[in-house]
Amino acid sequence: MQKEGFWNYVMKYGLILGLSQIMITLFAYILGIEYMTSYWLSGIVLILIISVIIYSGIQWRKMNDGYLSFGDAFFTMFFVYAASGIITLLFNFVLYNVINPELPVAMQEAIIDKTMESMEKWNA
Repeated sequence: MQKEGFWNYVMKYGLILGLSQIMITLFAYILGIEYMTSYWLSGIVLILIISVIIYSGIQWRKMNDGYLSFGDAFFTMFFVYAASGIITLLFNFVLYNVINPELPVAMQEAIIDKTMESMEKWNA
């Protein structure tokens, strides 16, 4: 594994993934609480995370002459995800504590309502 440029590479893809997640969260926040608590949005974010992490691993392998051991691949993709997680965590802290402190309670109520609707629909 190339040591020089590794952390720049990790930060590049971590920043791409983190900012993508922030944009999706902001878009959902602007659209309303129903979108922030929707199942399909969680699915889109999950697909985005998996796609960017796999893509970053493939690109790192190409940068290393087409060879990448499992350990190096795991190490690279783990740190890309960790970097994006830190970025997303900081944004979520600001969103839920500074921008709109009432949002967590509103989301909790919306999730409870959505769960109750689903349970009633399935006669549970």
